[in-house]
Amino acid sequence: MILGFFFISVIAVLSGTNSEKRCIKITVQEEENVTIPCSYDNKHADYQKLWCRQSMSSCFSQRGRMSVTDDPDQGVFTVTMRSLQRHDSGIYWCAVRSGGETRAVGDSFMITVIKGPPDLSVRDIMVNGEEGGTVTVQCLYSDKNKYTKKTWCRRNMEKSCLQTWSRTETFGRNRTKLHVNNLERIMTVTLTRLEKEDTDWYWCGVGDLNFPVHVTVSHQTQTTRGPTTMTLTTNMPTTSPTESSVVSSSTDLIPTGTRNGTNSQDFTSVSLLKILLPSSGFLLVLLLVVMGTWKLWQMRKRRTIKSNRMDTHHDNEVTYSTVVIKANRQSNTSKERQLNDSGDEVTYSSLVIQHK
Repeated sequence: MILGFFFISVIAVLSGTNSEKRCIKITVQEEENVTIPCSYDNKHADYQKLWCRQSMSSCFSQRGRMSVTDDPDQGVFTVTMRSLQRHDSGIYWCAVRSGGETRAVGDSFMITVIKGPPDLSVRDIMVNGEEGGTVTVQCLYSDKNKYTKKTWCRRNMEKSCLQTWSRTETFGRNRTKLHVNNLERIMTVTLTRLEKEDTDWYWCGVGDLNFPVHVTVSHQTQTTRGPTTMTLTTNMPTTSPTESSVVSSSTDLIPTGTRNGTNSQDFTSVSLLKILLPSSGFLLVLLLVVMGTWKLWQMRKRRTIKSNRMDTHHDNEVTYSTVVIKANRQSNTSKERQLNDSGDEVTYSSLVIQHK
């Protein structure tokens, strides 16, 4: 009985500790924006959501640079404060109102607007990923927080928290890892094998400071392929944006469907054709060019040899002939008379050029 009373006491203490309200400290650089998540129970889903300042003396859902957005499906509403100024510093509360009654929900927030870089911030306040994928969040902290405790918690900061005091090491738990690099003053949070349920608000913390970041996990963008089909057309029709995910590009010769068994063989054959056809055409054209060039070279060579032979024959084949015209034999008296009359004997020659 005493032992049972002891366990009941422990549970009560733990419950009281978890339900204790905290004051979350946030520093923001002047002129920057910040979005703060406020969680609430399902029973408050239809209540008006408010953002209150200084002990709930001033509450509003929309005012100037501040606005409230409700997300009943997630059980959270967010408060966005834009272009923060130094006079915006103060303590704020998340609250709900019903029937003229306003009550605070969750923790309070001490927001401090400073002129220079804050002691804690995040590289991106909104991070997106896909189911089964991986996302990383980078938390940036100042030099004075190098050796303080580093934490990563999910929304309410009551459970699912990781923490480490180490300087530079990787700390893992389930699908989440923390890596602290004090040299560059960055804590990197890696979420692996993402699930749709991982979509939520998280808190990055160093020392007594925290900063919110939202992780959104969407469905994979890959489309499920149907039966194996292949259509080759000369003119591709114009498709609407919704049809573009169904109609394959004219250059995509990879068949749709599963790539096992027969479909795997079809995929291999199509891939080989896709590679061999252009290569074969190129080789055929190259072969024709080489053969044509060789043929022209042979014809030119033959013409050159024939021309040389003709020039040689023209130079050597020259025939000279001598024609001697002699008169009929006459008497010595007549011959002597002719010689005396004509003088010396006359010889005629002509040049005849012969071609083979």
